[in-house]
Amino acid sequence: FGATALATSSPLLLAQEPLLQVGAERRLRLHNLHTGERINEVFWAEGQYLSEGIQSINRLLRDHRCNQSTLMDKQLLNVLIQLQDKLGYSGEIEVISGYRSPQTNDMLRQQNHNVSEHSLHIKGKAMDIRIPGYSVKDVFKSASHLQAGGVGKYPRSSFVHIDTGRVRYWG
Repeated sequence: FGATALATSSPLLLAQEPLLQVGAERRLRLHNLHTGERINEVFWAEGQYLSEGIQSINRLLRDHRCNQSTLMDKQLLNVLIQLQDKLGYSGEIEVISGYRSPQTNDMLRQQNHNVSEHSLHIKGKAMDIRIPGYSVKDVFKSASHLQAGGVGKYPRSSFVHIDTGRVRYWG
């Protein structure tokens, strides 16, 4: 961080925020593959989170099975921005899964033993994504280099899991 970042951010905020340009606008282009919905939303500008952008992202990342949403972890959104920057990508990110209600998570666990009982999807701290034009291996490698949380590779299902839990890798 430069002097500007130190002057405009508290130490606590610095510890929680990823290494992003302080004054830069943060925009996500997301496509929910289950609902077909697309957004192109600014969620950070002029040094603050924008409630309208955050609400729009939360709505898109809702559990489509029960139409329930939650407040997604802003750090997760920032990790997506970092991942895009690392890849040099500004297009749409395809979302396979964002928030999951506990009921949906239990149902998925019964179908697939790889679904965690205490999934961070339930807490709004995880997403399963694809980035068009990039292999699962390349997205996994770039996300892993960020060391911002958990990263899982699912090549057979063609997606990468990212979360803001402890740093760990699998797949």
